[in-house]
Amino acid sequence: MPPSVEEGGISLFNSGRTDQRKENDKIFSAPIPMRSIRFKRPKDGFLNAFASQMLLTLGKMTVFYGRFVKTLWYAKEKRKGERTGMDVVRTIGLAVCALVIFLQVEQLGKRPQFMDRRERKRLAKKKRRAVRRLMVCVVVGVALVMGPETFGKMIPQTITVAEGLTLPKGEMPDWLVYYNQQDEPWGQKGYGPSDTIAVAGCGPTVLAMAVSSLTETDMNPEDMSNWAAEHGYCVPGSGSLHTLIGDGLDAFGIAYHTGNGQEASQALSEGHPVIALMGPGHFTTSGHFILLCDWAEDGTVFVADPAHRENMKYRWPMDLICSEAKASSVTGAAFWILDVTVEQS
Repeated sequence: MPPSVEEGGISLFNSGRTDQRKENDKIFSAPIPMRSIRFKRPKDGFLNAFASQMLLTLGKMTVFYGRFVKTLWYAKEKRKGERTGMDVVRTIGLAVCALVIFLQVEQLGKRPQFMDRRERKRLAKKKRRAVRRLMVCVVVGVALVMGPETFGKMIPQTITVAEGLTLPKGEMPDWLVYYNQQDEPWGQKGYGPSDTIAVAGCGPTVLAMAVSSLTETDMNPEDMSNWAAEHGYCVPGSGSLHTLIGDGLDAFGIAYHTGNGQEASQALSEGHPVIALMGPGHFTTSGHFILLCDWAEDGTVFVADPAHRENMKYRWPMDLICSEAKASSVTGAAFWILDVTVEQS
């Protein structure tokens, strides 16, 4: 049996066992660092992510494009009270709103404990995202419940396009068949020997809009450009002869007469569309044809611009259009008044 000799107060016989106990004490009595406590971060499930993304898309379309809500309501062409298939989309939209509200409120209600600084920042970020989703959800839900007529009055109806020029928002009339000369498939097609429709085809495009909207003949910009070139109205490097408008209207059976700005304003107020030749200003730097329609009581009109869609977001003062219109040196006219009455919106 080994001797029981103590050195320094520690029994040599029990030294191995005592050292092991000390190591165990260090392990179990040491404070556990907070960073070592990890909670599994709750990830947005597929349903949450899908519903939120759908809602964000609906919200953007509602706010930025204004008329989107009308597609979720009753179609204008249908008789009053008749439901359309888009009501199903409206119902789905309301269901998505309710689902996202539930999911995001649940996210905001989470109060986990024992979180380190990094985890708290991550949770705060997720809650901010949940608040944004809730705000979009409220906007879309209100729009769907109230309908486009009531909700549209809550959206700002004027847009500042330049210093000192604030214009009311524009809306395309239902009867108008709109073409843009830069669109495919005709934008890069030739107009005459050297030009393209996108660059020089404003005249044929405006004429195509008038013919397609007011007659039974369907003419797109390519068809009208080919017709104009074949009949000698294309001027290489300059666009079209100003006689194209009058001769084209005669050829396709649309009665018209020319007039000045005051006569054009009177005709627009009576529901007659007008084709205008514009000089340098807000619409062009040289010469440009546009179609005017949809007179309002405040003296503004809707401009169907064949080259610039952004000009169709507003209603333009007729006084401004008259000041920038230029009379043709060939025909002496700046306005071609169409002897056809259309519905005012």
